Amino acid sequence: MCDLMKKGDEYKDFEVTDVFELKDYHSKAVKLYHKKLGLEVLHLVNEDKENLFSFSFRTINDNSTGVAHIMEHSVLCGSELYPLKDPFTQLSNQSVTTYLNAFTSPDKTCYPASSTVKADYFNLMSVYADAVFFPRLSRGIFLQEGHRLEKDAEGNYTIQGVVYNEMKGNYSSFEGVAGDISTTSLMEGCVYEKDSGGDPLVIPELTYEQYIDFHKKWYRPDNCFLFLYGNIPTKEQIEFLDRHFIKRLLKKYPDCIVSSKDKKAQVENFLKYLKPLPLKEPKFVKAIGPGLEDGGKGNTVLVNFNFGHLADEFEKFEIVVLVSLLSNYDNSPLEKALVESGLGEDTAPQSGLEGLYDTLFTVGLRGVKNENTDKVKDLVFDTLKKVYKEGFKTEDIESIFMATEFLQREVKRNNGPYSLTLMNTAARSWSYGDSLKKAFRSDETIKKIHRMILNDDNYLKGLIKKYFLDNSNWTFCEIKPSNKYTKERDKLEQKIIRKILDSKTEKELEQDTIELKAFQSQKDDPALIPNLKPADFLRDKKSFYKPFNLKYDRIQGACGTELDLLSSPEAVNGVSYVRVGFALDNLTLEELQWIPLFCKTVTEIGFGDLSWEEAADRVNRLTGGIGAVSYLRPAFQTKNAKKVAKESNYPDHIWLVFNLKVLDDKISDGLELLKEYITNVRFSDIKRIKDIAIEHRNDFVSSIVPAGHSFARRRTLRKNNAISALNEMWYGLSYLFIIRQQCDMKFKDVAARLNSIYQKIREGGSFIHITAEEKTIEKNKKLFSSFAAKTGLKAVQKARPLDFDALIKMTDIPDCEENGQEVFVIPAQIGYAAQATPATPYGEKENAVEEVATHWLSNILLWEKIRTEGGAYGGFCSTEENSGQLLFTSYRDPKPFKSNDVFDDCILEASKITFSEKDVEKAAIGTISDFITPVTPQRSGLASLMSALEALTDEDRMNKRINILKTTPEDLTQTFKNLHKKLNVRKYRVIICGRELVPSGKYKVLPL
Repeated sequence: MCDLMKKGDEYKDFEVTDVFELKDYHSKAVKLYHKKLGLEVLHLVNEDKENLFSFSFRTINDNSTGVAHIMEHSVLCGSELYPLKDPFTQLSNQSVTTYLNAFTSPDKTCYPASSTVKADYFNLMSVYADAVFFPRLSRGIFLQEGHRLEKDAEGNYTIQGVVYNEMKGNYSSFEGVAGDISTTSLMEGCVYEKDSGGDPLVIPELTYEQYIDFHKKWYRPDNCFLFLYGNIPTKEQIEFLDRHFIKRLLKKYPDCIVSSKDKKAQVENFLKYLKPLPLKEPKFVKAIGPGLEDGGKGNTVLVNFNFGHLADEFEKFEIVVLVSLLSNYDNSPLEKALVESGLGEDTAPQSGLEGLYDTLFTVGLRGVKNENTDKVKDLVFDTLKKVYKEGFKTEDIESIFMATEFLQREVKRNNGPYSLTLMNTAARSWSYGDSLKKAFRSDETIKKIHRMILNDDNYLKGLIKKYFLDNSNWTFCEIKPSNKYTKERDKLEQKIIRKILDSKTEKELEQDTIELKAFQSQKDDPALIPNLKPADFLRDKKSFYKPFNLKYDRIQGACGTELDLLSSPEAVNGVSYVRVGFALDNLTLEELQWIPLFCKTVTEIGFGDLSWEEAADRVNRLTGGIGAVSYLRPAFQTKNAKKVAKESNYPDHIWLVFNLKVLDDKISDGLELLKEYITNVRFSDIKRIKDIAIEHRNDFVSSIVPAGHSFARRRTLRKNNAISALNEMWYGLSYLFIIRQQCDMKFKDVAARLNSIYQKIREGGSFIHITAEEKTIEKNKKLFSSFAAKTGLKAVQKARPLDFDALIKMTDIPDCEENGQEVFVIPAQIGYAAQATPATPYGEKENAVEEVATHWLSNILLWEKIRTEGGAYGGFCSTEENSGQLLFTSYRDPKPFKSNDVFDDCILEASKITFSEKDVEKAAIGTISDFITPVTPQRSGLASLMSALEALTDEDRMNKRINILKTTPEDLTQTFKNLHKKLNVRKYRVIICGRELVPSGKYKVLPL
């Protein structure tokens, strides 16, 4: 670990105010304070080479104009040192960043980024620091990111703006709207009552002057918290800030709040915005949300509690334990009571904790009939009273602490490095003036609460009484899906447009357009941001490549046969990850339609003589979970891959895989439970199967509107090959119709179908894979051999091809395809576009160049045309490696039909560009960043397994990365020309959008 600064040290006007150890995070925390600027810093110093920084600001949006959100976008649209239209996308294009983002929460705005390369890290910090403190904030930026009136070719006006369209997407999701209603119901009289992201019906009220004033008020160094994490020394980071920013900040902000007394007053003043008025009595809220039917699906009914402000990790973890015991598992008291009551279809996805200044908790049901609304509320309180009287089972308490032990041991990476979680924890405590020292959950706290629960039978009862039974701060919400919701918002939007037209002259509207176009058409100089060079990586191939780690051992299986034990030794901190896969070649295509529901069901029902509750209790006490998933990846077709496929039986299968996560000292118990799920499951609990199926259907239906781009993208590929068609059948729009049909059957027939599949799955052959520490693997090889024999496992045979033509027919959706385009209508004010066109298969040099091309398109040309000019929240381009396809998608797009044509135009425009060496260097470096982002040990083990299933070799993987880094300007130009030719040969388009966006032609209304 680098040399640590000590408490009381001073360096370049930074004073170390505290140093403390965070042993559970292998870090020393150094807390600093700039004596003239009031800037506060926390550095978690450790040996991690993936360094992260984040600038965080307390930001208050006391109306729903979304000014905080618009500002978050705007500061990244150019600054004093980097006067580019969009330095953020330039960084994304040319940096090896492992995380690059900015986000607005209801009370703060954060700007985090991370990298494993020191020079790159400081490039990122330079751009971000200049952006937040010295942004340009021109009126053109305000019009682009916030709101403006735009006239189309027919002379019709619409409101446009990147944030505006993003938030129209938010207000198109029923689940999102219902969640917002439940939160705001508790937040009367404070900023949380408003939408910090912005309500599209209020965003147009924001003026440019208010926007500028917002930055002046909140984006100050004395209102900033700089979080640092990693192995770059604290002094080196201070030197960087001092050299590039401190003098400029002192000049711009000569009147910073620096005294401890004034800083305390600053926080207290901020907290006045955050504290809701206490409810005099419980409140009932009745509302509607977006839906194609008028209440036909039933209502979402939510009971919401405000637990007040929890200032430290002890209070927070108390609540985590209590809420987990009440509702985390299907057999938890609240969860079980609600589902088994029959008052609704399944638990509401809004259920759970929400951490604002106060901590909120929501529980409820969706699919509730009008006459059952009050019964849901009564059931929640009756259940809480029952638990208060009877207490929790010891087994349930041990299950929660078993889950917590996994959380403490596992290295997590969820859409970013684990340090991002630590940053959020620290920024939250800083924002509210809470102790940073007490912010981080420790193993000591967990053990202390565990002991208190075991030693005092009334401990948990006291928490139930305090936070639920004696708590008057609760509300009760009924939200009904209705087609009136979107229609009414459409009408109000038109009214706002007329109001703006009445208040502005034609000349003023033209001036807005001139200022917007002036900003958007400015020529950037990307050389302003320094970049790494491909040669830096080519000199040291270890810097961007880690070989697969997969070992093969032969073990005894069923009836004296042999099969492979595949293993991946990794540093997983005493946790073992076991996967047992079954090839599904022996199932018919009709049976394959049931696999998604089978995966959801098979490990959630009882086995042997145990009910599902008893089985779940045992699993939760002894393991970190047992589940089932499907693996659906075709084999690669390189020369090396074909050689592997010839010698191995693993490639080209579709797999059903059982997963077990278990502590090393409980592997024997875990394998025994896994054996029971593979060999001894009973499909006799019809009520349980129905509950799982209905929840599965509802979760799938509610995922379509917020993730329309993923569904559109998947559907464009379905005619490419059998695996893509099956992927559409299992996870695409086709499955919407399949799962609805399955849930309309008698559930005793559903159970019979699932049982029939269960009896066949072991016939196709299998594999066992374990990711664990090497000593654990060696120690347990005999145990795995015994497990394989008892479970009846046998070696897998060569894969049989799927019937591609039959799969195409099974995924056809009538009345929506016309001229190579399908259109689907959802209850939304925005849309999603996707297009697939032929490209180059994996293994060829041009496939690597296409990676560079799509990276450049996503960050430069598409960003400019689809987002900056078109107003969509995003436009993306990527390659589909296994199938050799080029994919375009747009996200929360006000003009999805136009975007598909823009995709084609961008390829044509790119084919005419003369790229410089510098252009290609930057794009190649940015592309390789996707390949070198650190992965967790468990993820590394899974990647090694997938290499065997997909016939992906180390040599092919290395060659692709080298070819990316060796891309030349001539390569890139020729690739764009080739892609343009392929566009004219074959392409397939899918659009998912609101009805008002469909100009003409065929479309299918999705039954959501």
